[in-house]
Amino acid sequence: MTAPCPSDCHRHHCHAWRCRVHVPAALLMCRAHWNMVPARLQRAVWAHYRRGQERDKRPSRAYLQAALRAIAAVADREATAEWEQVELVVGVDHG
Repeated sequence: MTAPCPSDCHRHHCHAWRCRVHVPAALLMCRAHWNMVPARLQRAVWAHYRRGQERDKRPSRAYLQAALRAIAAVADREATAEWEQVELVVGVDHG
């Protein structure tokens, strides 16, 4: 899915896997994916965000670690949802 690029996004997109939604450069993810990130990881991302890092391309190691954890959390939730759909289709019984 691709959304129109706001004037300040400079072709930056959501960092969730396979997502192509344009977002402002200061944001890690689109709203839909950000809402899938656990609150403690959201707080960690913002705690380590430094204003302007998207312009000078020098985020801290702590920010990158927090961002990767947030991206992984979304990937895990999406993979779980995809497998649940597969299980429904093929009739997997966990009992």
